[in-house]
Amino acid sequence: MGITYKNGTVLYEGAVISTYTACERVMSDIYADVAYAIVWDEDWSCVKTINYAYYFELADNNGVAVVDATDENLAKAAAAADGSRAGHAKAAAFAAADKAELEAAKVAALAAKRAAVAADAPRMGDLVEVTKAAGSPKVAKGVSGKVVWSGWSKRHDASWRVGLKTAAGEVCWLPATAVKVIERASADAESAAPAPAPAAECRVAKGDRVTTANGVAGRIIWVGTDKFSGAARVGIRDSRGETHWVAADNVRAA
Repeated sequence: MGITYKNGTVLYEGAVISTYTACERVMSDIYADVAYAIVWDEDWSCVKTINYAYYFELADNNGVAVVDATDENLAKAAAAADGSRAGHAKAAAFAAADKAELEAAKVAALAAKRAAVAADAPRMGDLVEVTKAAGSPKVAKGVSGKVVWSGWSKRHDASWRVGLKTAAGEVCWLPATAVKVIERASADAESAAPAPAPAAECRVAKGDRVTTANGVAGRIIWVGTDKFSGAARVGIRDSRGETHWVAADNVRAA
């Protein structure tokens, strides 16, 4: 029987596997049941979904479908489904391999970039000069000082940062791209160069009255560590209520 339309046309005889209906929007303001048949298409050697009827007044060539798939066509449909699943699995495997290859390429590219950056990066003990105003606290162009810490940024995978101690004794944190090396430290000096004190070794405590190297006086309201280097930092509130964030090495008891 297959699918028989009102005009006498018969399609997919012996190839209708199943039928179902779904309520759908068939026109801008009309919803109706729509009939579908799952069939084996011999010409295309695949399973298809065929719409054969719209159940509303404007449909003029609805068909009637009878489930009549032969054992041979059912076997072909099952084989095609197995092949489709195998094809999807193969495609997924290729996609996974491509993704792994891409990730490996990204890792290799990052490693190469980091190696290139680290090769010329300022090291502890180097004498450097600021080439563009940057850092925290901000350092003016032309200021020079010694690198007391250097390492990778925690925010950016391929960004090198330095801790610069100025002639005034203030430690500032800058991207390595903002400084140039004037004089390289010897290997012995680099290995012996001290790192900024961690919070556990901080000489001041919350509540202490202190003065900074820049002359700011006030009371410590916070003690913690720098998120980039792990060095000790403090928050100081002055007599006007303003808060200043500075390296713990840059304060002394008032």
